[in-house]
Amino acid sequence: MAHRFCSRWLGRSERIRPSVFCHAPYTCSAKTLSGAKRICKASGLLFQVHAAETRWESEHVRAVHGASPVGLLARAGVLDERALLAHCVWVDAADIALLAGHGARVSHNPRAT
Repeated sequence: MAHRFCSRWLGRSERIRPSVFCHAPYTCSAKTLSGAKRICKASGLLFQVHAAETRWESEHVRAVHGASPVGLLARAGVLDERALLAHCVWVDAADIALLAGHGARVSHNPRAT
């Protein structure tokens, strides 16, 4: 479905630029995340995802997956210069280094809890 949407709108309008958005690493499997990223890479599109928005999410992902939300996204292979992560409130120095090392971008929301 996402691939069809992107194919339909890519290059069709100067005002509409398709993108693929996965909710978060705790609601999407690594297979879903990497599949969405493949669609983006094939068409040069932006990949978007919420990450490290709340304390609960960060603690939950670490407990279940043994990695931070950002670490889990890195493990799934979705971090690069065409990745935009929303929130990133609950990140540590290692997460920031991962983001910078991959060239990923953040749309920070400091009011998330």
